[in-house]
Amino acid sequence: MWKYIHEHLTATNKARRFRVLILGPANAGKTTLLERLTDSPTGAGIVTRNGRHVQDVPIGSDRRGSHNIEDEIAYASYPAFVFHDSGGFEAGGVKEVEAVWKFIRKRSLASPSQQLHAIWLCIPTDNDRPFGFLQSGFLSESTASVPIIGIFTKLDGRRTK
Repeated sequence: MWKYIHEHLTATNKARRFRVLILGPANAGKTTLLERLTDSPTGAGIVTRNGRHVQDVPIGSDRRGSHNIEDEIAYASYPAFVFHDSGGFEAGGVKEVEAVWKFIRKRSLASPSQQLHAIWLCIPTDNDRPFGFLQSGFLSESTASVPIIGIFTKLDGRRTK
């Protein structure tokens, strides 16, 4: 399915891109997931902000506050996809959740080229941390017709325990 969407978008219209918001707690494996799906080496994502390349934004950084949800992350191997990183849902991080809701509302009303097409919710399975209150609350709200896809990450860490 992943490759089909990429091939279809690439063949039909180079200006059209599939836009994904990737959510989950810090260190959930969001960046690793993107790099593996796009067959890209670590740090190969191209980050742009307002149409300009941003060199000082570390992709996959675990420094809190280093992400900007409006930044577009793309990979040369899959140019038909644009990703937005929430930067992680932290315990008690109401500010992060509010930024996500604002982004979803804005992108659901945007032009087709800027519209959000899917939300990937990464759920790490390598620890005993319960599915957080913020994530549970997120799932109970409307996402303006944008589908949420749950992705369980770090399953290999669970198997070793």
